[in-house]
Amino acid sequence: MARIETKTAETILQRPMTITLGGKEYEVAPPSIATLIGVSEAVTDLPDMDDLDAQEAAFWTFRNAKKCQAIVKATSILIMGERDYTKDKKKRKSIEESVRNCQPKELLNAISTMLGGLQVTDFFAVTAFLSGVNLLKTEKTMTVPGR
Repeated sequence: MARIETKTAETILQRPMTITLGGKEYEVAPPSIATLIGVSEAVTDLPDMDDLDAQEAAFWTFRNAKKCQAIVKATSILIMGERDYTKDKKKRKSIEESVRNCQPKELLNAISTMLGGLQVTDFFAVTAFLSGVNLLKTEKTMTVPGR
């Protein structure tokens, strides 16, 4: 088990991590902004889970599993990065096949591991900062001659 100092250094230094899906190992590079955007876009296609309690989870899963291709896409983007996901169709199909054929627990562990190094808080901070800059922007007023 890695110590917290080791994990922190790996995150700061953006070292690639290795995950396993369906018996295959994948080296996952640190995310780019494009990867975060691609994953965000993919998960918008997931069905809503509002007000779902534990008893309804199994029924919801069976009812909506076919709509969850977005999980396969988002996971593949996390593994490959947005640029490679878009460009390398052969590799994308191979990784998507591994994602489809792995066990749910294995998928959850892989996604959790990858999201742990995603720098989501940094991305949020940049977004919040730029939104604040946008709010502080002064408005220009135009005067129409003759009015």
